[in-house]
Amino acid sequence: MPSPFPLTNAVTLHHDYTAYFYVRVCVAPCAVSLVKDIGARAEATGVCIASLQTDTTTAASGGGGGADGSADVILTTAACTLSAITDLARSLQNLPYAISTPIVMPVLQ
Repeated sequence: MPSPFPLTNAVTLHHDYTAYFYVRVCVAPCAVSLVKDIGARAEATGVCIASLQTDTTTAASGGGGGADGSADVILTTAACTLSAITDLARSLQNLPYAISTPIVMPVLQ
């Protein structure tokens, strides 16, 4: 039986695409030099930060951070490659006050 969707052309996949990204990581309370550390790591990986915000809403209200004072740090980036944002996420995960693995999502336009 022939395929209902025959592939007649070769398909090239680009695994290191360029996009804007959303990154969220939970950090411990009183993370001194947070902005400086994130900025330095972004610069080292070639990622340009478009915005950086913290969400200190308690977990009980359904928001980010927890009752212990932890906070979600949310950043959006300018256009960069997936490999650069992956390197940044690994670097952010190694921060001494990072509580969770960063969540990374491309932003659709």
